[in-house]
Amino acid sequence: MRNVGCCGAKPCVTRLGWPAIVAGADSPGGPRSMQPDTLRTRILLWAEDEVRLDRLPPRSGAVLEAVLYRGELPRGDAADIVGTGDRQARRLVSALIERGVLISESSRAPVRLAFPVAMASRWMPGLFPDHTSARQARLL
Repeated sequence: MRNVGCCGAKPCVTRLGWPAIVAGADSPGGPRSMQPDTLRTRILLWAEDEVRLDRLPPRSGAVLEAVLYRGELPRGDAADIVGTGDRQARRLVSALIERGVLISESSRAPVRLAFPVAMASRWMPGLFPDHTSARQARLL
């Protein structure tokens, strides 16, 4: 069976290399503090904000949602998902790749979700403890 889905789906999480999320560890910076069940929502809200700020093309969220649901997206499917022509869909996918949120092994290969470090605090809050929490933990 193929690994599809994301945002807490067991096969996808394991494929992404986060076995601690599957195991349900309670450590600081562990899965409960990262809130994997709301990852999809946080990513899509980020995309809406970026579109509003003219940093991403309109309908970028639709591509991200498809990638989150499927695990990967053949580039040719992007036009159908966003309801545009092939050229506009390619520009949209390219913009997401340039922002570092999608990756691909080649210019023709399907795209997958990337987890850029710059998005860690927004997409996965609690993954890295903030300085205040770390300082307080040392004092205890």
